[in-house]
Amino acid sequence: HGLTEDDVYKGFYFRKGTIIVANIWNMLHDPEVFPDPMVFNPERYDGDDSEMRKVVNLTFGFGRRSFPGLHLIGGTTFAIVATMLARCDIVPAKD
Repeated sequence: HGLTEDDVYKGFYFRKGTIIVANIWNMLHDPEVFPDPMVFNPERYDGDDSEMRKVVNLTFGFGRRSFPGLHLIGGTTFAIVATMLARCDIVPAKD
């Protein structure tokens, strides 16, 4: 998929048909959004921060081209875990 018309972004000229690939790694490591982006800190996604909720699923894509099964996966995973917890006896390991 490419640009449908010529465009200029931050002084850079892009011809019609140019393919643009989003750098998701860079988006997820922006220090203005994620303090200490190179530190493993899953707690940064906890809480009521609406901005963080927007980026939790960024790795599945965004816009028209996002992964269509994202919502299906969430519901399916919940159903599988709920069924396992309801049907299985979870006990400590025996020697």
